[in-house]
Amino acid sequence: MRNSRLIMERDRIKILRLMAFLPLLLMIVGLGQTSVGGLLEGLKKIVFTSDLLLTDYIVVGGIGATLVNAGLVSTFNLWIISRQNIQINGSLLATFFTVMGFCFMGINLFNILPLYLGAYIYTRYQEIPFKNVILMSMLGTGISPVVSQLAFNSGLTFTQGLSIGIMAGILIGFIMPPLSAYLLRVHAGYNIYNIGFTAGLVGTILVGFMNAYGIEMVPASLASNGYSGELMLICLVVCLGLLYLGLSYNDWKIDGIRNLTKRSGRLVTDFTQLDGYGPTFINMSIMGVLSMLVVLIMDGTFNGPVMAGVFTVIGFSAFGKHPMNALPIMLGVYLAAATSIWEISSTAIVISALFGTTLAPIAGSYGMLAGVVAGFIHLLVVMNIGALHGGINLFNNGFSGGLVAAVLIPIFDAFKKGESL
Repeated sequence: MRNSRLIMERDRIKILRLMAFLPLLLMIVGLGQTSVGGLLEGLKKIVFTSDLLLTDYIVVGGIGATLVNAGLVSTFNLWIISRQNIQINGSLLATFFTVMGFCFMGINLFNILPLYLGAYIYTRYQEIPFKNVILMSMLGTGISPVVSQLAFNSGLTFTQGLSIGIMAGILIGFIMPPLSAYLLRVHAGYNIYNIGFTAGLVGTILVGFMNAYGIEMVPASLASNGYSGELMLICLVVCLGLLYLGLSYNDWKIDGIRNLTKRSGRLVTDFTQLDGYGPTFINMSIMGVLSMLVVLIMDGTFNGPVMAGVFTVIGFSAFGKHPMNALPIMLGVYLAAATSIWEISSTAIVISALFGTTLAPIAGSYGMLAGVVAGFIHLLVVMNIGALHGGINLFNNGFSGGLVAAVLIPIFDAFKKGESL
């Protein structure tokens, strides 16, 4: 037993150190892209922008400041994870990569802190360890634009806006853990981005308040197109690193992948616990490359939102996604785009194909055809649902995925023989 614990602790420290290399790499590359003055100016613009969907930080603050922002937030999160002595599991990997990805389009060090503080106050109030909710809290930063919007873009004085923005963030951070746990029942675990579903509902209520009291929400549509090659190269380096890590844990074999792809992916499916680190890291690498191919096939551009999509798919490939349950969803989104008025190569459609894999458990549980149907309907919903929360929920696809799953699952069950009310 003692040896087993020592091995687990050794693996935890080893993987944390390797994870720390990624934000360090982003910061080094970012520092090489701009001067110190340009970097500070870019970071200032990133902090003061509204962050509403879609806000590509590369357009706002430049490529250098964006990469440094991603590196700083990811390093800060790793420091918290390390301090809380959290074990390396699928949930942690999904959280780390997802938040890092969204640091390209809406998450920064300023707007996440009030949510973390709210979650910490919740744990003190409930007398539970902070580490029980920290990963949930990190994913809860999907609604962090509400802090930036109220603090700097609400039309209030600086002091009033800052105070209200921080208080709103603390309140949301406090309620997100219990709310997300409760709302998991709505879609029965068939929507992997459960926090996105929760944030969408919270955001819808908040926007109602803002509209009622005259706080204007100006939708954003910022997507860069000047660094596609460089960003694709970063994704490729991450995928190759994960492949190397996976093979080294797997005795340089690909054993275990086949069993992993037989799992439905329904929450909670932690590949690190069920299949081990080796197959999990290999699957993350495969899914990263698959995501890149989808972007290229759709003739999309690698930019801030697409980076968020690719990193999110990579992360959640430790926590439910694999090629067999993700591809039908992507195909469904593609077919919906091809038969609709929308341009397939647009950033909004490309990221829907990536983030839409939040519904992968439907394909894993009900079959490929059900997955294609889910992906098709998902695009129709996600392209219209953003108006409900005014763009303050960065995990818009998680919101849509929760609604689609909640409607489709009872319908699919109705066609199963022996299923009745």
